[in-house]
Amino acid sequence: MDRDTPDAAAYSFERRAVGSNGIDESVVTRQTAWAPTGPLGTGSFQWRVSSLDTSGNTIATTDWRGYTVDATPPTILKRKPEGSGLKPTSTFTITFSERVQGVSGKTIKLMFGKKVVKAKVKLNKSGTKVTIDPKKRLLRGKPYTMKIKDGITDTAGLPLEPSTYPFTVP
Repeated sequence: MDRDTPDAAAYSFERRAVGSNGIDESVVTRQTAWAPTGPLGTGSFQWRVSSLDTSGNTIATTDWRGYTVDATPPTILKRKPEGSGLKPTSTFTITFSERVQGVSGKTIKLMFGKKVVKAKVKLNKSGTKVTIDPKKRLLRGKPYTMKIKDGITDTAGLPLEPSTYPFTVP
């Protein structure tokens, strides 16, 4: 608002999608803080607030202000190597759909039966690819499992779904 509105009896909050002339949500409240009444999907939005007098007339209105919501959790785009590309000396990579955090040897484990295979787990600087480098050679013809556990999220805090990838080194 361009000026103080000490006489405001209530406030009207309005939200719309960027590029829209319509209003997706409108709420009148006596509070000076407010939160959306339901979940917002991924997208870019705008909001503004008007101060209202006791009769509900507008005293002043802010300009439209923008914000973006990320409601899409990260996913795994690629795992390498796979199938015949596996070797006893393979280093594994996992590529994520977006920047992630929480990647460690606790959230990504290479398993041989019930035993953890010691490996160096390193996330690249952009936060979109992790390298898993086993400290010892993998055994040919033996079953292994890569486990992606709880604790990996995107920068908005949305979790990567845990998953399990069984493989055998040919």
